[in-house]
Amino acid sequence: MKLALIVLAACVGVLCRQGKSNTKQFPDRDIQLAAMAIGKWLCMDYDVDKNGVLDETQELIDSTDVNGDGNTTIDEFVRSWSERSEILHENWIRAIFGWVDTNQDGFLTMEDRFLEQHHDPITGVLLIKDCIMLCADHFLRYEKNLRKEIKEQEQKGVLQFSDFLL
Repeated sequence: MKLALIVLAACVGVLCRQGKSNTKQFPDRDIQLAAMAIGKWLCMDYDVDKNGVLDETQELIDSTDVNGDGNTTIDEFVRSWSERSEILHENWIRAIFGWVDTNQDGFLTMEDRFLEQHHDPITGVLLIKDCIMLCADHFLRYEKNLRKEIKEQEQKGVLQFSDFLL
Protein backbone atom coordinates (compact mmCIF):
# COMPACT_ATOMS: atom_id res chain seq x y z
CA MET A 1 0.00 0.00 0.00
CA LYS A 2 2.79 2.38 0.95
CA LEU A 3 4.61 1.58 -2.30
CA ALA A 4 1.44 2.17 -4.33
CA LEU A 5 1.03 5.63 -2.77
CA ILE A 6 4.65 6.51 -3.55
CA VAL A 7 4.23 5.43 -7.18
CA LEU A 8 0.95 7.35 -7.44
CA ALA A 9 2.55 10.48 -5.97
CA ALA A 10 5.46 10.22 -8.39
CA CYS A 11 3.10 9.89 -11.37
CA VAL A 12 1.02 12.87 -10.24
CA GLY A 13 4.19 14.90 -9.74
CA VAL A 14 5.38 14.11 -13.24
CA LEU A 15 2.00 14.97 -14.75
CA CYS A 16 1.77 18.24 -12.83
CA ARG A 17 5.29 19.22 -13.82
CA GLN A 18 4.55 18.51 -17.49
CA GLY A 19 1.36 20.51 -17.27
CA LYS A 20 3.23 23.60 -16.05
CA SER A 21 5.95 23.41 -18.67
CA ASN A 22 5.98 26.24 -21.20
CA THR A 23 8.09 24.24 -23.64
CA LYS A 24 6.96 21.44 -25.88
CA GLN A 25 8.13 18.04 -24.67
CA PHE A 26 9.18 15.49 -27.26
CA PRO A 27 8.67 11.81 -26.44
CA ASP A 28 11.93 9.88 -26.05
CA ARG A 29 11.14 7.67 -29.04
CA ASP A 30 10.66 10.76 -31.23
CA ILE A 31 14.00 12.17 -30.09
CA GLN A 32 15.65 8.88 -31.05
CA LEU A 33 14.01 9.08 -34.47
CA ALA A 34 15.17 12.68 -34.84
CA ALA A 35 18.74 11.69 -34.00
CA MET A 36 18.56 8.92 -36.58
CA ALA A 37 17.13 11.33 -39.17
CA ILE A 38 19.98 13.77 -38.59
CA GLY A 39 22.38 10.88 -38.87
CA LYS A 40 20.77 9.85 -42.14
CA TRP A 41 21.11 13.34 -43.61
CA LEU A 42 24.72 13.60 -42.54
CA CYS A 43 25.71 10.12 -43.70
CA MET A 44 23.98 10.55 -47.05
CA ASP A 45 25.98 13.76 -47.58
CA TYR A 46 29.15 11.94 -46.53
CA ASP A 47 28.52 9.23 -49.15
CA VAL A 48 29.75 11.43 -51.99
CA ASP A 49 29.60 8.75 -54.70
CA LYS A 50 26.22 7.42 -53.41
CA ASN A 51 27.23 3.75 -53.32
CA GLY A 52 26.02 3.13 -49.74
CA VAL A 53 29.56 2.64 -48.44
CA LEU A 54 31.47 5.42 -46.74
CA ASP A 55 34.87 4.88 -48.29
CA GLU A 56 35.64 8.21 -49.86
CA THR A 57 37.62 10.32 -47.39
CA GLN A 58 39.41 12.15 -50.19
CA GLU A 59 36.12 12.85 -51.97
CA LEU A 60 34.64 14.23 -48.76
CA ILE A 61 37.64 16.51 -48.33
CA ASP A 62 37.49 17.62 -51.96
CA SER A 63 33.75 18.29 -51.78
CA THR A 64 34.10 20.48 -48.67
CA ASP A 65 37.46 22.17 -49.39
CA VAL A 66 36.16 25.60 -50.37
CA ASN A 67 39.52 27.33 -50.95
CA GLY A 68 41.21 24.38 -52.69
CA ASP A 69 44.20 24.05 -50.35
CA GLY A 70 43.79 20.28 -49.90
CA ASN A 71 42.20 20.26 -46.46
CA THR A 72 38.93 21.36 -44.94
CA THR A 73 38.52 23.69 -41.96
CA ILE A 74 35.45 23.56 -39.76
CA ASP A 75 34.12 26.77 -41.34
CA GLU A 76 34.54 25.35 -44.86
CA PHE A 77 32.84 22.14 -43.75
CA VAL A 78 29.88 24.03 -42.27
CA ARG A 79 29.57 26.34 -45.28
CA SER A 80 29.66 23.58 -47.88
CA TRP A 81 27.21 21.30 -46.01
CA SER A 82 24.87 24.20 -45.26
CA GLU A 83 24.73 25.01 -48.97
CA ARG A 84 23.86 21.40 -49.84
CA SER A 85 21.31 20.86 -47.10
CA GLU A 86 19.32 23.80 -45.78
CA ILE A 87 17.64 21.65 -43.15
CA LEU A 88 20.85 20.87 -41.22
CA HIS A 89 21.46 23.01 -38.16
CA GLU A 90 24.96 24.52 -38.07
CA ASN A 91 25.61 23.05 -34.62
CA TRP A 92 24.88 19.55 -35.94
CA ILE A 93 27.36 20.05 -38.77
CA ARG A 94 30.00 21.35 -36.35
CA ALA A 95 29.44 18.34 -34.10
CA ILE A 96 29.98 15.99 -37.03
CA PHE A 97 33.16 17.84 -38.03
CA GLY A 98 34.47 17.22 -34.51
CA TRP A 99 33.56 13.57 -34.93
CA VAL A 100 35.38 13.08 -38.27
CA ASP A 101 38.39 15.24 -37.30
CA THR A 102 39.85 12.32 -35.34
CA ASN A 103 43.23 13.89 -34.62
CA GLN A 104 41.50 17.09 -33.41
CA ASP A 105 43.81 19.43 -35.33
CA GLY A 106 40.95 21.53 -36.72
CA PHE A 107 41.36 20.24 -40.28
CA LEU A 108 39.79 17.37 -42.15
CA THR A 109 42.68 15.68 -43.97
CA MET A 110 43.72 12.21 -45.07
CA GLU A 111 45.47 11.84 -41.69
CA ASP A 112 42.07 11.67 -40.00
CA ARG A 113 41.22 8.01 -39.51
CA PHE A 114 37.47 8.26 -39.04
CA LEU A 115 36.67 5.47 -41.46
CA GLU A 116 39.28 3.15 -40.01
CA GLN A 117 38.00 3.74 -36.46
CA HIS A 118 34.41 2.91 -37.32
CA HIS A 119 34.58 0.36 -40.12
CA ASP A 120 33.08 -3.09 -39.78
CA PRO A 121 35.94 -5.45 -38.86
CA ILE A 122 34.48 -8.21 -41.05
CA THR A 123 33.73 -6.25 -44.24
CA GLY A 124 36.38 -3.57 -43.73
CA VAL A 125 34.00 -0.76 -44.70
CA LEU A 126 31.61 1.66 -43.00
CA LEU A 127 28.07 1.22 -44.33
CA ILE A 128 25.55 4.05 -44.29
CA LYS A 129 23.29 2.10 -41.91
CA ASP A 130 26.16 1.83 -39.41
CA CYS A 131 27.00 5.50 -39.85
CA ILE A 132 23.38 6.43 -39.11
CA MET A 133 23.47 4.47 -35.86
CA LEU A 134 26.80 6.07 -34.88
CA CYS A 135 25.40 9.54 -35.59
CA ALA A 136 22.20 8.81 -33.68
CA ASP A 137 24.23 7.61 -30.71
CA HIS A 138 26.43 10.71 -30.93
CA PHE A 139 23.44 13.08 -30.87
CA LEU A 140 21.59 11.17 -28.16
CA ARG A 141 24.57 11.69 -25.86
CA TYR A 142 23.70 15.38 -26.08
CA GLU A 143 19.93 14.86 -25.96
CA LYS A 144 19.22 18.10 -24.09
CA ASN A 145 21.02 20.12 -26.77
CA LEU A 146 19.28 18.16 -29.52
CA ARG A 147 15.85 18.93 -28.05
CA LYS A 148 16.76 22.63 -27.72
CA GLU A 149 18.08 22.90 -31.27
CA ILE A 150 15.01 21.21 -32.75
CA LYS A 151 12.79 23.70 -30.89
CA GLU A 152 14.91 26.62 -32.17
CA GLN A 153 14.63 25.38 -35.75
CA GLU A 154 10.86 25.01 -35.39
CA GLN A 155 10.53 28.54 -34.03
CA LYS A 156 12.55 29.92 -36.95
CA GLY A 157 10.29 28.04 -39.33
CA VAL A 158 13.23 26.15 -40.84
CA LEU A 159 11.71 22.77 -40.08
CA GLN A 160 8.98 21.11 -38.12
CA PHE A 161 9.57 18.26 -35.72
CA SER A 162 7.42 16.11 -38.00
CA ASP A 163 10.14 16.49 -40.68
CA PHE A 164 12.22 14.10 -38.61
CA LEU A 165 9.51 11.49 -38.43
CA LEU A 166 8.83 10.97 -42.14
